[in-house]
Amino acid sequence: MRKTKEDAEKTRQDIIDAGIRVFSRKLYAVVNMSDIAKEAGVTRGAIYWHFKNKSDLFMEIHNLVVKEIEIIVSSSITQGITLKDRTFSILNNLILRYSRDKKLRQMNKVLYLNQAVFEMKEFRENHINYHKSKEQFFTDLIKKATGKDIDIKSDRNVMVEFLSVVAYMQGILEMIIYQEESGLPKLEEKDISQLVNILLDGLFSYKKPAATA
Repeated sequence: MRKTKEDAEKTRQDIIDAGIRVFSRKLYAVVNMSDIAKEAGVTRGAIYWHFKNKSDLFMEIHNLVVKEIEIIVSSSITQGITLKDRTFSILNNLILRYSRDKKLRQMNKVLYLNQAVFEMKEFRENHINYHKSKEQFFTDLIKKATGKDIDIKSDRNVMVEFLSVVAYMQGILEMIIYQEESGLPKLEEKDISQLVNILLDGLFSYKKPAATA
């Protein structure tokens, strides 16, 4: 019986879900297509119908995470008037989504466990472009909230602020991924707001060093 478009899409999604589960348990280097086929309950041929190779499937998982982040950010960036308010909305909504969405946490676990993959030639350029897009988003956020054009590469204070937000965010997301394994209670919405405010209170209250003559 010939498969319908809906059947093909379901098979593709089953393969992606299987890839997420396998890559969250095993390092990229030791995973093969047979592992994923067995997990998905399909043949290797079915996988190759939808994905060229293992790296193509892994990059699809990476892109799904990026897409989810972009959706959350786009819907949050206009919430609030000041830069602090808008930054709070974005970070709070991102962390809240991660804490509630098991599949999104699992996809991020795949990326955390396999960070070395992004040094490989076939992934490096794509990953660098992703980080550049985060820099552009941060500069756009500041411009929308303050009306000022800034350049992260030339404004060291802004660069420090950007790196602080990224590092803090990555740390919180990693903590959420592993908190059940470490015995920490699940974060409530008020806890997430507190975590975000701890960062932003520091960022927006510190005194920038005075310019020297």
